Amino acid sequence: MESKQGVDKERKKETHCRGVIDIGSNAIRLLIGQIENQEIKRLVKIREPIRLGADVFKKQEITQENIDKTVSAFQRFIPEFEKHGVEEVRIVATSAVREAKNKDQFVESLLAKTGLDVEIIDYKEESKVIFAAVCVSVPFQQDERVLLMDIGGGSVEFVIGENNQVLDMISLPLGTVRLLKNLEEDECLRDHLAQRIDEGFLQLEKLLQKYGPIHQFVGTGGNMDCLGDLRKSIFQKTSSSKIKYHELDFIIEELFMCNSKRRIQKFSLRSDRSDVILPASLLSQKVLKRLGLKRIILPGVGLKEGVLLAM
Repeated sequence: MESKQGVDKERKKETHCRGVIDIGSNAIRLLIGQIENQEIKRLVKIREPIRLGADVFKKQEITQENIDKTVSAFQRFIPEFEKHGVEEVRIVATSAVREAKNKDQFVESLLAKTGLDVEIIDYKEESKVIFAAVCVSVPFQQDERVLLMDIGGGSVEFVIGENNQVLDMISLPLGTVRLLKNLEEDECLRDHLAQRIDEGFLQLEKLLQKYGPIHQFVGTGGNMDCLGDLRKSIFQKTSSSKIKYHELDFIIEELFMCNSKRRIQKFSLRSDRSDVILPASLLSQKVLKRLGLKRIILPGVGLKEGVLLAM
């Protein structure tokens, strides 16, 4: 298997099946897919619940245990690449790895033990590729101003775009794993989260004031996809591609009425989703209210689809 850098231009033209690994703060995700007529065709999707952010946002480094878990996950991915004839792979790491003091050790260990090279990308590249994936998936109208919110475990990226072009972007330390660090789940959890979101909201407020009215609000990331699924199941809808304001309000009340164990049982949530869905839902509610819009568009794409598209 050749690395991304080692594949020449002619070879790239012949390669149709590509692999992407997204190393996030809450999980590591594999996507094997193709781009056909500017449409994303997903062949394999695997999610490994390795929460690197739990290490980094408390201890500023990735533990050896989680380095070993990541190596094992990569070793499970490699047969999938071979099975589907993947000749080009790109592996990107975001907030947690960016901030880890031992990020070089992390990257070197993965390369030495799996032969796979990790690229640590900044929030600007992360935002641009996600926005590109959204523009392929959502048919925006001419001159509609769009706000994209990508909620990750370590940070939240906000992008303002128009006519499929990025106008501006910011990254805020409001990631779900980061917001939950050092917080206990008790009767004050909702107030604690709301306060921390409010404290980080001023920068977004300045951005919104700079560009004026927003016509469409788009949410990406695992938690946003989960909110779409909850909307579909709770309200018996046929689609999870959007969530309305009153639906979001209802879901938030339902989520905060339950402890983590009950949320897992009642809503069929994974254990590593049952906690991070709380700050994600509150942040979504606050932004939607600020924009004065009635819904969030949930296209079901994210960083890994954007990277696949860019390849």
